[in-house]
Amino acid sequence: MGFRTVLVFSQLGIALAFCLVVVLGFNNVIDTLEDPSFNLPKPVILNLHSQLSRYLLVAITISVFLAMALSWAIAKRTSRSIESVKHFLEDLIHNQSPMEQYSDPNLIEGFAEFSELSTHLSKLVAFFQNDLNTTRYSAQMKQLILDNIAEATMLIDQKFIIEYGNQSAFDLLEIDNENSIGLSLFEIDRTSKLNDIIKRCVETQKAQSDEVQLNNVSEAVVSLVVIPIFQSFSSLSASKNQYLIVMQDISMLRKLQQVRSDFVTNASHELRTPLTAIQGYAETLLDKENGKKKQRQQFIVRIYEQAIYLSGLISDLLNLSKIESGGLQLNFENCKIANLRKKITNLFEPLFSESKMNFEWEIPDNSTEIYVDPELITQVLVNLIDNAIKYAEPGGTISVSVQTEEHNIIFQIKDTGIGIPKRELERIFERFYRVDTGGANQIKGTGLGLSIAKHIVLQHGEKIWVESEVGEGTSVFFSVKKQRNTAVP
Repeated sequence: MGFRTVLVFSQLGIALAFCLVVVLGFNNVIDTLEDPSFNLPKPVILNLHSQLSRYLLVAITISVFLAMALSWAIAKRTSRSIESVKHFLEDLIHNQSPMEQYSDPNLIEGFAEFSELSTHLSKLVAFFQNDLNTTRYSAQMKQLILDNIAEATMLIDQKFIIEYGNQSAFDLLEIDNENSIGLSLFEIDRTSKLNDIIKRCVETQKAQSDEVQLNNVSEAVVSLVVIPIFQSFSSLSASKNQYLIVMQDISMLRKLQQVRSDFVTNASHELRTPLTAIQGYAETLLDKENGKKKQRQQFIVRIYEQAIYLSGLISDLLNLSKIESGGLQLNFENCKIANLRKKITNLFEPLFSESKMNFEWEIPDNSTEIYVDPELITQVLVNLIDNAIKYAEPGGTISVSVQTEEHNIIFQIKDTGIGIPKRELERIFERFYRVDTGGANQIKGTGLGLSIAKHIVLQHGEKIWVESEVGEGTSVFFSVKKQRNTAVP
């Protein structure tokens, strides 16, 4: 039975009770008038009874209708207020309306009590709105942090289904971030060691960590940590365990460690060879009974040559270290290429004559000026030409030319030497690296010239690269900027 019906019947009952009291009072009055002590005529009493009955019937009828109308109006107004509260709570539960709508203090119409209820509900909504905004902001900040940290982060359940992953994780695993949520990690990534570590964490319920090389195109080496986090959510979902996977790409770190190891090995070898020779020659010289004067003189010359080699090796190492550490100060200026030619020619002319090689400088004297550090770019050319001489055949040709682009000049140092296999082109700028070809072990040098040239070019903000064919020769290219316009407008 509805609230309105109850209210109407209650008001009607009150009205009827009132009418009953009036009727009883009326009967009491009639009985009193009929008392012989009043000595009223019978017709008068009957007439008075008839009139009072009519008035009483009209009064009862009017009071009943007024009670029903008043109770209906009160019930309708009260019911509308209750319906407002009902819709308010339903919208609030289902969040069907903006929260700002509920901040109106006149949200619930009705009597003063309902106005007070509306005020209290508005305050309650404001409190929850503030708490909800704080929670949303905190969640957004956490999401933003997870999405932008460098470490690859994923969340999976006990069935290895991916529930969350940041962009770093999808990039590292080389998978589609839009279609991977809800799929099994084992179906997406086939790296057996990765899967084994995750399974071990699920079985033992203990954190696991290791290094893994991913079985994808990049073959990245990652530092992997898998952590069970079901205890944190036991009060909310005791039956659902989750596992946090954090991966950090350490491929570059491992590569640098390998480069460092190779450098130590190569440097030790390069230093040990001349030191061993010097030690052997010195021991022979100390033995006065062995060797003739001419032979002893040859040993002294060889000791001197090895000392010169060691000095050059140490000097190149220091220069390379200075360049790589950023401690090299570049002094840029506009420079004529013709000025570089004079220095190169004066330095290599005796060597070309001795080795019977042809040297061709194919750059016009009136060519475009370049904006470089002249001393360092001269060293680049010297190192590249010196390297070409070492690998060129007797009677071969070494040429230097340029190509002009919109903002750059491209130098090309070309030789007709033995060439470089394609598999070794990526490594020729590494320190101490020597091309693995017949007779290469007899080539003298520190093995640092190309590495120094590369880093000088990089310090200029430009690039250097190599093109080569085995048996046909090698061309080394590097770019520099054209002259800078220093004219004042």
